[in-house]
Amino acid sequence: DGSSPLILMGLDKSASRSYTFSKAGTYKVTVVARNSVGMETCTKTVKAEDPITDLNIQLPRGAQVNSPTQIIINILSKTHSPDFGLVHYVWNFGDYFTPNGTESHLTWSNSEFYSYKRTGKYNLTLKAVNSVSSYTEHYLLEVHKNITTLQLLFSSNIDHFNTQSLLWRISFGSIVCMNLAE
Repeated sequence: DGSSPLILMGLDKSASRSYTFSKAGTYKVTVVARNSVGMETCTKTVKAEDPITDLNIQLPRGAQVNSPTQIIINILSKTHSPDFGLVHYVWNFGDYFTPNGTESHLTWSNSEFYSYKRTGKYNLTLKAVNSVSSYTEHYLLEVHKNITTLQLLFSSNIDHFNTQSLLWRISFGSIVCMNLAE
């Protein structure tokens, strides 16, 4: 990453060392051991990943009994072009009836469909984990016996304002929901 070499003298100082890279990427790390008999060099490639600093959860305002509800987790970071590496997701739908019969469900997918068996309020716990961090969010989802879905159609004029970003979709969705609630 362009940092100065770290030079340590003596086995007690160099037996175990850690280093934190300033940004995600692939780096070559070289270790040189030298004594009066000779020298040995070892070079390895390491991958540094960005930490997960926030989650954006896309879920409906309500769900219907025995109807699949889609939940999507978008992971966020403080860097412009994050590299999270492999991420797994831990899903707890709050009703203790997960697909494998346990409290939590583990996947590599950031999207899950889930059907609730009973009406009520459910506390969802959603977690994203990579090799350097994890982040958890909690949400309350209300499940109803019947629910009505409205399909809204917009003119092509909206495309003039659409930046195709997640932030735009979230902001636009919030504005539409507030206006419908009035």
